[in-house]
Amino acid sequence: MSKLEEKKQKRLKFLNSLFDISDGDSGVYEGSYVVGAKAEIADQREVDSIVDYLSDEGFLDIMGFGDDDGRPVGLTHSGVKAIEVARSKPNEGTDQFPPAVNIINVGSMHGSQIQQGTSASSQTQHNHFQELRVELNNLIEKIERTEVGSEDEKELAKAYAQILLSQACNAPGEQDKGLIKGTWDKLSKLLTVISLGDYSIKIGKLMLAAFSL
Repeated sequence: MSKLEEKKQKRLKFLNSLFDISDGDSGVYEGSYVVGAKAEIADQREVDSIVDYLSDEGFLDIMGFGDDDGRPVGLTHSGVKAIEVARSKPNEGTDQFPPAVNIINVGSMHGSQIQQGTSASSQTQHNHFQELRVELNNLIEKIERTEVGSEDEKELAKAYAQILLSQACNAPGEQDKGLIKGTWDKLSKLLTVISLGDYSIKIGKLMLAAFSL
């Protein structure tokens, strides 16, 4: 696959992920790095480049400079239409995007007869990873807002959460199970110290389901 085709695929996946997050509503904004994590794009510089391109093409609206979650981005009317066309005609590409078949989640393709993946278990694990990435981003926000614990403890907890987020964005063959388990053990203990122990229960279950620890 050429670098250009790979870029086109990632742009489509990013736009599709934002469509899922916003439920196709052009009035909903989300941090670009959160959207990137959902689209399995971990490199923040790559996410910034994708956002700039999609904005220049009229598919995205950018609101402000953003924070640790990236710049707030929302779909434009053209962006909504682009994903609707991609989902209704998954075998057809456009100048900006390749055919959607085998790129965007078949679970989101309403009315399509395309089947993606080889088994229900593969799709289920993929969904676990999506949910885990969303919850880890939510956890990072909660760590930043909590008033319990020292700044060093909170920064360390954020660092551990970001390591796990990065691993959750990797392909299964590129994940380091030893690093994941060790990092989660440390993070779960820290979450108790900073009064977020209850929140770690849900993430712990997702970790088990996604990484098969």
